[in-house]
Amino acid sequence: MFRRLLPALIVILAFFLDTAFIPVFYYGELTFPLSLCLIVAVALMGGLIRGAVYGALCGVLFDATVGGFPSVSLIFMLSAILVAVLLNERDVHTKHLNGIPLHLRRAAFCALIFLIGELAMLAFDYYSTATISVSTFKPALIRILMKTVVAVLACPFFDRIFNPIRTSGSTGVRRRREVKHF
Repeated sequence: MFRRLLPALIVILAFFLDTAFIPVFYYGELTFPLSLCLIVAVALMGGLIRGAVYGALCGVLFDATVGGFPSVSLIFMLSAILVAVLLNERDVHTKHLNGIPLHLRRAAFCALIFLIGELAMLAFDYYSTATISVSTFKPALIRILMKTVVAVLACPFFDRIFNPIRTSGSTGVRRRREVKHF
């Protein structure tokens, strides 16, 4: 039961860090939503449904506290769905697929999703101001790198939660227990 609640508790904790803790100490151009990184890691390790559910949960929490109902929940849910659809790690049983290591594949797809998000924000900025500032590219690339690192580092943790290691004793083969009568 705790294993099922732990990812939700971690995502809610990341939400509280994003909204209450991190903006108090630093709010600049290098801030990024920690909860989005964890949702992408959940989608990588848990699959499409879990990623969409946790993305919607955290997005609705953001929308309820920050405002603008469908925007953040839709972004979080679509990011989780895109990651889960593009890179379904639950079906891959090998560490190397076509010569590309597992962690490198995860990092590339996470960076791709975060790049799409940054391009969408750049397009929104252009739509609202009709200018593109070259000084926004360097912080955007740094944010993409930081989000990718956090998401890839969270993947083994969520993999351990969603796909527990089964020992030989839990495969259904039972040993006969000796019962002593007194």
